[in-house]
Amino acid sequence: MISPRLFKLLELLLDREEPVPVDAIAKNLGISRRTVFRELENVDDLIARYRLELSSVSGRGIRLICGDEDRQKLTADLREKHALKPGNRQERLLCLLLELLSNDGILQKLFYYADFLGVSEATVSSDLDALEPILGEYGLTLIRKPGQGVYVLGGEADIRSAMTAALLREKPGIGSYAHAYGYPPRETEHAVRELCGRLKPHLDWMTEASLEMLGVFLMVTVERVQKGRSGETRIKDVPQSGGGTGSGPAFQVQLAEILAGGIRRRFALELGPEEKNGLVLRIQGCRAKLHTPLSAGNAAEELKSLTFKMIDAFDPSLAPILKTDEQLTEGLSRHLLPAITRIEHHVELPDPFQGQLDSRYPDLFENCGRAVAVLESHLGRAVPEGEVSFVAIHFYAALLKIGEKNIRKRTLRAGIVCVAGIGSSYMMLSQIRKRFQGELDLEVCAWNDNAAWDSLDFLISTISLEIQKPVVHVHTLLTPEDYRKIREAINSYAFEEKTVVPGEKRFSLPERIGAAVALLEKTRTLLSRFDVYPVEPSIRFEEMVRFAAITFGRGTEGADRIFRDLMAREALYTQVIEELGIVLLHSRSAGAGEPVFALIIPKTGGGRFLDPYFRRASAAVLMLLPQQGPPEITQIMGALSGALIDTPVFLDAVRRGNGPLTRNIMEAELSDVLARYCGEKLKG
Repeated sequence: MISPRLFKLLELLLDREEPVPVDAIAKNLGISRRTVFRELENVDDLIARYRLELSSVSGRGIRLICGDEDRQKLTADLREKHALKPGNRQERLLCLLLELLSNDGILQKLFYYADFLGVSEATVSSDLDALEPILGEYGLTLIRKPGQGVYVLGGEADIRSAMTAALLREKPGIGSYAHAYGYPPRETEHAVRELCGRLKPHLDWMTEASLEMLGVFLMVTVERVQKGRSGETRIKDVPQSGGGTGSGPAFQVQLAEILAGGIRRRFALELGPEEKNGLVLRIQGCRAKLHTPLSAGNAAEELKSLTFKMIDAFDPSLAPILKTDEQLTEGLSRHLLPAITRIEHHVELPDPFQGQLDSRYPDLFENCGRAVAVLESHLGRAVPEGEVSFVAIHFYAALLKIGEKNIRKRTLRAGIVCVAGIGSSYMMLSQIRKRFQGELDLEVCAWNDNAAWDSLDFLISTISLEIQKPVVHVHTLLTPEDYRKIREAINSYAFEEKTVVPGEKRFSLPERIGAAVALLEKTRTLLSRFDVYPVEPSIRFEEMVRFAAITFGRGTEGADRIFRDLMAREALYTQVIEELGIVLLHSRSAGAGEPVFALIIPKTGGGRFLDPYFRRASAAVLMLLPQQGPPEITQIMGALSGALIDTPVFLDAVRRGNGPLTRNIMEAELSDVLARYCGEKLKG
């Protein structure tokens, strides 16, 4: 007598003339390499009676050497005296599941399965508990009748799906299901593999896992049809396409007919419409190595839309550039066609990475989870974990390409041009900044301020501008369409290669450090010169501008230049912002030697300027930029003007002329801007 495990080991060796790797034997039997050799120590007397020789081939494995007649005799004797029995619980569950499904709804006592598996009835009962939820996944029900036995209730298509998935999930190490589990019959397995080999030109586009899935389904189908069982596959659920005959997509139907013809010639079996529909569905669920011949038909546009939604969910900040990757958009769209079929019809493919992507790239899988959630919402059902790996592969490849191209997304500088008034301009600035926080540095510009436009990437304007700069035309009261146009502009101009920044000379690290130090020094000067300047409340606008020019101009000529620049800006649109209760005197001027941020407030008068021109403003903010200097200083000033709109406590401190509080808030705002700037500048 020999053990069930040794019986399986010998059968493996008997069926193959070439050496079998020890690791493959161990994996198939669910034991260690050491146990394999220990089992083989008990076969010397047995193989001697059959004139066999056990040989170990270095680097290749173990084989039995014997003549065909002796090999056949030992094989027949072993099968007569020993039933095929599993070597561990995992194999036992699979064998029990296959036997239950093969019984075609026949009521069998627990003793039948216990004797078949070589275990107790209590063990069989426990195993049935474990199998019940698995059967439920395929719409099958385990019926237990106390004292009489058990059977499985369900449709033929669901039984075939469950059998196919069970075999694929426990694929044996040496690739033979008949050897490992006794199902399907050995002759069926060999004939189907031979058929798939002959039809390789038609199947070569499939991945190895997909070809294995299709082959196993063919084995199950042949075995079931031979037993007189007909399927009722719901082909109406498969995506349809015009241009072909039959009830499914043209290519899928054609390939199913080719496979059915091969089955007819090899097994003398005529597959009916249900079986052909089942083949179409499985073909629809196959993954392609490179380019898929599967036809999406009318579903093509829907799949493309779903692809873009998944990319948006994967990483909103990278979505714009990921959508330009045709390999990702086309590849993921083509992948979704078979993936949706697999998910909806319980067509399982083994995860080629066996969960390793999840552990090695947790951030990738976290993002993929958001993308897959879009797919789940679309389908109204959960996506199996194995399918997430397939989606992750597409995104991983796209991210590698971004890394290879050394692409980054930079913060853009945009100007706001609005002739409705300075208040409306700053209202637009505040709304756009909130919507595109971190993506745009904004400043308000005059409609003819060519000097200010030089350092900008594009303009956002309520009027037409005849300039070379890109212009996004919007309404004063921004609409969803306006926001969409701004988003398109950001997507067009924000992405660049780190090594090639358009219009920018590349500097060495010492030069970049010098530029950062220069900006920090300018900012320190700005803070050191900040002060609050009281004036008579009855002062007129022109007198205030003259006071500011004399106070901060470089000599008489510099003061005159600042005065002219501020008055020219006032002629374009008023700098009195009634909505905020302040006056914003701002200009770039050759008369200013250093950047200036200062407050001018009335000494008395109830805390407001008395001239009606000021519209009851309680403070004037003076912002001057020298004509020459680091262009980044404009970002510094933009951060302060933006804070007046976005930070109520800052605006309140300015209106009350509270110098210490205003300085503290300035320092907080500028520290954030400088930290971000220096980080980007030093990285290059």
